[in-house]
Amino acid sequence: MANAGITDRLMDCDIDSLVESERNTRKIFDAKSIEDLAASISEHGILNPLIVRVKGKKYEILAGARRFRAAKLAKLDSVPVLTVEADDEKAMDLIVVDNLQRENIHPLNEAEGFREILEYTKGDIERLCVKVGKKRPFVEKRLSLLKLIDKGKKRFLAGKISEPAAMVISRLQPADQKEALEYIETANVSIKELNGWIANTLMLDLSKAP
Repeated sequence: MANAGITDRLMDCDIDSLVESERNTRKIFDAKSIEDLAASISEHGILNPLIVRVKGKKYEILAGARRFRAAKLAKLDSVPVLTVEADDEKAMDLIVVDNLQRENIHPLNEAEGFREILEYTKGDIERLCVKVGKKRPFVEKRLSLLKLIDKGKKRFLAGKISEPAAMVISRLQPADQKEALEYIETANVSIKELNGWIANTLMLDLSKAP
């Protein structure tokens, strides 16, 4: 393994010396795309180095988890890495930026990444927007997905409910979310139908309120 004291330099790193970051909010990797990337790596090698930081006797991957998995599948012994000095905030920045550059990142995973950055910025949403290069309305909509109950998150991650439906349901109270999820399980409803059902079934008629 390369000297762990050397940072901010490009080098080849033994693949067994690399570990994926526990901070990486991207949990879903498409198996077919990893296989395709592995085939490309076998033929052309890794064109862009992974970004890592020293973690004990290992190197923590901050950018390039997908390439790492593909390289293992391609049975490479080593991969090019750029080692950097990074505290937890900078590490999280690198991870989120790397994920944001992947078009197929799941909105819920992206929202979890935003939440991680908010923890380091002490709830400063404007600073978060600058870090991720997104406008506030987009970031706030993403963050609202985190209000989904566990059942809703699982169904959303599994592709069983659409992003617009997840967004609508996330605005409801937990008990109402459960009912809404049960409702859309019974039929393939449109967003208009879902909103209508919520208005007619879950929302109080304020005209009758005391």
